[in-house]
Amino acid sequence: MRGRMKSLLRIVAITAILPALAGCMFFKSENNVNLTLRIIHDRSTNNGKGFYVVARPDTKEEFDKATCKSIYDRFFEEDFGTNIFINPTKKKTVTKLKISRDQAVSVYFLFTSAKAAGWKYRISEVKHNCSYDFILGSSSLEKVVSEPGL
Repeated sequence: MRGRMKSLLRIVAITAILPALAGCMFFKSENNVNLTLRIIHDRSTNNGKGFYVVARPDTKEEFDKATCKSIYDRFFEEDFGTNIFINPTKKKTVTKLKISRDQAVSVYFLFTSAKAAGWKYRISEVKHNCSYDFILGSSSLEKVVSEPGL
């Protein structure tokens, strides 16, 4: 009886340990990093009207070819990107993304009347946790400040 009880306890212990070990293996192989986007704006940004920012992984070619219209046309597609609403009454909007290490992310600012330049920004190969501050003017991106290693 004692031998049988010990065997049963061993089986229960092994059964309890296996999922934990599998979980550790999963997390060790995780290849994601955290990317924080801080969008800093004021009441004059976009003439005081709400607007969207889209953050999405894409290629350099897709980024170069992107137009405001092409981003708007795909805005509601599932898995197109992360859509961030900018409320003009707030001074800052913070969004945290988990992305694959070494992945590039493009950030598109969908102003109502965007200038020819200053409405998109590309973050190349994010290798570690980091954050980017996007400082907006009335209808364009004015300045970008990055901070490595959060």
